[in-house]
Amino acid sequence: MTEVNVIFEGEGHSFQPGQTVRIGRSLDNEIVISNPAVSRQHAQLTWAGDRWMFENVGRAATYLNGDSVVRVPITGPVDLALAAPAG
Repeated sequence: MTEVNVIFEGEGHSFQPGQTVRIGRSLDNEIVISNPAVSRQHAQLTWAGDRWMFENVGRAATYLNGDSVVRVPITGPVDLALAAPAG
């Protein structure tokens, strides 16, 4: 896997290795999320040699299967919830 595809609110975004994908409320992010519970600079996706890495960089948490996470290697499809556990 080299390209990463992010789906948010039904809209798909594709990114190539070498890009840093910033996610958050601030309008200068590649993926802008208007939810006030999400940090301005909430998270980022970076290419880490042979895979994508998700990293929470904001004050609000990110959740995977209900558990708070800081770093997640992306090796296949993953469903992350920003600011509150999916429910």
